[in-house]
Amino acid sequence: MPEVVYRHWLMLRLIPRAPRKIDAASIETQLENDGVQIHRRTIQRDLIELSRIFPLVCDDRSKPYGWSWAKDAEIMVLPGIDPHAALTFRLVDDFLSPLLPRATLKFIDPHLQRSKYILSSLSDAGLKSWPQRVRVIPTGQPLLAPRIDSHVLEVVYEAMLREVRVSVTYKARKAKKSKEYELSPQALVFRGGIIYLVGVVWEYDEVIQLAMHRIQSVKPTDKPMVRLPGFNLDDYIKCGNFGYLYDEAPIKLVARFTKEAAFALAETPLSADQTLKNDGPDHTILRATVPYTLFLRGWLMGYGDYVEEIGRAHV
Repeated sequence: MPEVVYRHWLMLRLIPRAPRKIDAASIETQLENDGVQIHRRTIQRDLIELSRIFPLVCDDRSKPYGWSWAKDAEIMVLPGIDPHAALTFRLVDDFLSPLLPRATLKFIDPHLQRSKYILSSLSDAGLKSWPQRVRVIPTGQPLLAPRIDSHVLEVVYEAMLREVRVSVTYKARKAKKSKEYELSPQALVFRGGIIYLVGVVWEYDEVIQLAMHRIQSVKPTDKPMVRLPGFNLDDYIKCGNFGYLYDEAPIKLVARFTKEAAFALAETPLSADQTLKNDGPDHTILRATVPYTLFLRGWLMGYGDYVEEIGRAHV
């Protein structure tokens, strides 16, 4: 009997959720890989018996017959989802959904639904109320995210998963007419509610950014994406490419802040080499090596009369 229970457990794990399916021959192969030798006819009988207990469905429209968990079947995990795992899934749903491929969201949706039910049933007020007690606040003025065509998102995410090119119709911010591109997606960057698609056009080796909400249409292709040797997304961002560079070379910034304005910079430095030096009783001199970007200029201007830029020089 223990061997039968183990075999059934392995079989239930192998069966996918509809519309995906698996046939008895594939289950037989997978069981053999797990060290379980069993005749295919026994597997077929097991599947029929299991379908009387669990929400399993058989697609018998063509051979070989395919077996699936019913599309709306409750998720079954051994061991089950505990409250801490349920909280994690809930926070994934709240904060990470925009970052995940649509196919992944569909795959984990049963886990998300199950997690919501578990949290709602808890007597532990701490875990149950945690999602209502945690918030992420933007550092700048909050802005509503621009609308993005759901089909555009779907195609781009799928192309990134398959690592293929896409045909894009794009209208730049100041352009009068849209343009057609064949783009190799390299990465996605989320910044201030805007999603940027980082990619390479045609066979060129220059990296460009497309704001996803300005993509008017997109079609997948079967062409493999162009891979840029040595491209590193973190390095690309650190170079200031999303701060709209005035110059590729970083600068040594020297600025005079009031004591009150400089206080926060002691806790959250502008750069790793930042230094702060007293300049009389009411002011502080800041020195820091930073990318020279539009974002930096706007940040300095935001301090108004509380800061005076003394100098800057290319490093």
